[in-house]
Amino acid sequence: MIRRPPRSTPKPSSAASDVYKRQQVKRDMPIEEAEARGIKIVNARWLDDGRPVEGDPDNVRSRLAATEERPIAHEELLIADRLQATSPFVLRFLLSSAATKVATDGTRRRLIARYDVSMSVYCAPSEGRIAVRPPKDLQVPGVVWYLERAMHGTRKAARLFDAYVIDSFATAGLQQLDYMHMTFVLPELDLEIAVNNEDFVAEGVRESLDALDAIMERFFDVKCLPRIGPPEYGGEVTSGEHLSCVISWTRSGFTCENNLKHVRNLLNLLGFDDDTQGVDTPSVRGGKGALLTLDELPARQAKIFRAAAGTLQYIAENVLAIKQVTAEVMQGMAVPLAIHWLRLDRVARYLINHPAEVWHYDYQDNPGVLDEICDSDWAGDVVPRKSVSCIIERFGKHILDCTVNKQKAIALYSDEAEFYPIVKAGAQSIQSKSTLEAFGHRDVHIKIWSDSSAARSIVQRQGPGKLRHLDIKDLWIQEFIRLKKAEVLKILTD
Repeated sequence: MIRRPPRSTPKPSSAASDVYKRQQVKRDMPIEEAEARGIKIVNARWLDDGRPVEGDPDNVRSRLAATEERPIAHEELLIADRLQATSPFVLRFLLSSAATKVATDGTRRRLIARYDVSMSVYCAPSEGRIAVRPPKDLQVPGVVWYLERAMHGTRKAARLFDAYVIDSFATAGLQQLDYMHMTFVLPELDLEIAVNNEDFVAEGVRESLDALDAIMERFFDVKCLPRIGPPEYGGEVTSGEHLSCVISWTRSGFTCENNLKHVRNLLNLLGFDDDTQGVDTPSVRGGKGALLTLDELPARQAKIFRAAAGTLQYIAENVLAIKQVTAEVMQGMAVPLAIHWLRLDRVARYLINHPAEVWHYDYQDNPGVLDEICDSDWAGDVVPRKSVSCIIERFGKHILDCTVNKQKAIALYSDEAEFYPIVKAGAQSIQSKSTLEAFGHRDVHIKIWSDSSAARSIVQRQGPGKLRHLDIKDLWIQEFIRLKKAEVLKILTD
């Protein structure tokens, strides 16, 4: 991020050129030379994020992005960034790990460290085949910027930065987890770190994090943010932001909740004000009226819908109560219909009354068990009659994740609808168990819980039985259970 004037008061931004020179992002090149060498030339634009620069009210934090993909609206480009972001899923593993590990003397010393890498993709070398026309406030007639380093908006920017991070951490001795995107461990220091674009987060004791600070400063232009945790063991603050979350520490452990600024952004996009009435449920069951709301939205309203739906998906990563309705809203991203707008309006009104959920990661001993709690809503969608799977993943007292997905196949029976979430739970439990063990939690046993005796019987036998239409690719779960890699147990419906 760099500082530049907000859109309402445009003026030249000399700070931008200074940053690019220091980072060796680009060099000026006559446009004739670029064309003669066959270098692709694209435009670049400012993306304001609305955050003022501390101590400089005339500027906002911003970034420059190339428009190689296609010229799209500012709001759409921000949504694309959000949809590509890594889920807070890994963050919850880090918090759970920090709240579970105990020092040899029985003390709880673990801290959460955060790092903000300045202009992250500019750390990665460019492939040397693209130049950009800068915005008008930075243009020099007849000159383009030949990119020495990757820039936001170019197709390969994120991939190049990821490769730079992987190579840099490998040089420093960190090991990448193959089964968890951009997650690294350093076993000698009992340290774990997750990467999401320019935001890095890690958990460990003070001495380990001091060593990580040195690694970060060696390879990146980085700002080390205050550490969160017990002050007697190096904690500097008791709360701080990371991605869409606010992380907090108390004597009981850590908590994580969604950042309310994203809820405010959603309400503003929909034109809600202080007098807008909230509701206490995020959705309602559709009936005959659902069939009368299949008209496409006008172009302007569809644009607002997509912007708001992208923001809603970002919020839903940390608000379990809106997971299912968010999945239903996101079905309208390609062709927004009136029914999708009604669902969006309803869940936004729910967020007026219930804007936040808090995930608690209280201090605990290693439970040794990863629980997967499964359920389904058979034929719950009144139009296509598809079922919905829901899985809650828990490590001791800590909820690690909650997934809500519409099943691809139309389940003909309720036991078939209950079978599919067990299969999905088994698959994700393999990844989660491997991650927990890489984080130092050994001998983790998987337990899958379902309230359907028929679904449990399907996974505990061999072959499809009478349900011959079951896809053979889903029957691997039977071998998984037979080899005792997981248990399938009964949970009460209520």
